[in-house]
Amino acid sequence: MKARLLLTSSLFLILLAVAACGATTTTPSSGAPSPTKQATEVQITLTDFAIKASQTEFTVGVPYRFVVTNSGQTQHELMAVPSSTGQASEEEIDAARLFEIEDVNPGQLKTGVYTFTQAAAAGTLEFACHKAGHYEAGMRMSITVK
Repeated sequence: MKARLLLTSSLFLILLAVAACGATTTTPSSGAPSPTKQATEVQITLTDFAIKASQTEFTVGVPYRFVVTNSGQTQHELMAVPSSTGQASEEEIDAARLFEIEDVNPGQLKTGVYTFTQAAAAGTLEFACHKAGHYEAGMRMSITVK
């Protein structure tokens, strides 16, 4: 009886292990990266009131890990949005954003991973901070996605 139970348990564990090896992962349409691709790191520095990036040209389908540091004296955010959002309402900006790393306090570092799913010519997308008055003070930077 014990031998039969041991054999049945062993077969179950082997089948479970084989099934796990055959599992596949997919990339969600939200822009999240596939676990099989290594994310390219992009350094972003937010200051009062400018954005500096180690890279402004991106490729569709490549996951990017954005490392955002706030070197300013006030709280900032980083959004990737269409360039036309400068005069939009907060609701319209939120609806149009590709991704956001929000509420980055002075001296704080935050990260986020995003994969662009569509090409965008220069001048059509930008990194921006839409905290009150920050965009108007120049906290934006044009980006390109090929």
